[in-house]
Amino acid sequence: FPEMKFIKTETMLDFDGLETYDLISCNHDVINFLPTIEDWGTFFKNVYAHLNNGGIFIFDFYTKRRLKGWNEVTYDENDKLDYVKQISSDDETKTTISNIYYINLNPKISASNEEKSYTLNDYEHNRYKKTEDTVTEYFFENEDILTQIKKAGYRYLITTDANFAPVSGISDM
Repeated sequence: FPEMKFIKTETMLDFDGLETYDLISCNHDVINFLPTIEDWGTFFKNVYAHLNNGGIFIFDFYTKRRLKGWNEVTYDENDKLDYVKQISSDDETKTTISNIYYINLNPKISASNEEKSYTLNDYEHNRYKKTEDTVTEYFFENEDILTQIKKAGYRYLITTDANFAPVSGISDM
């Protein structure tokens, strides 16, 4: 999008010195990183203040129903990447998501292309780059989020599920 202006801020609540825009987006449930419902409200107000008349704000978030009680460990591997994800919820306010990636810098595949010739602890040959990140995502009642959106001044709201199918009631999200 060469004609679009992308701006990255230091924090999600830092809008100082920014102009107004026709579109502001907050993708990949990043808003869930804000630890209090008041922070969500401040964020919504800051975005609203920086939208042009008729501007659009698009965001997504994990609902409480999705994050509360979400506990799982997943593992995936292929010839370029081994990946471990651990998700654990405190069942009250937050869910922690830890990702560990073992990136194969020099894959050695057998002649039959069916099996790898290395193991995850093959660091001595410097075949891996290990990266990891841990994020904490906070969840709130949908009704409380809707209250913050309304308090920020928004007058028109379209709600959908993860597949962009319209959702009529906030509790159905």
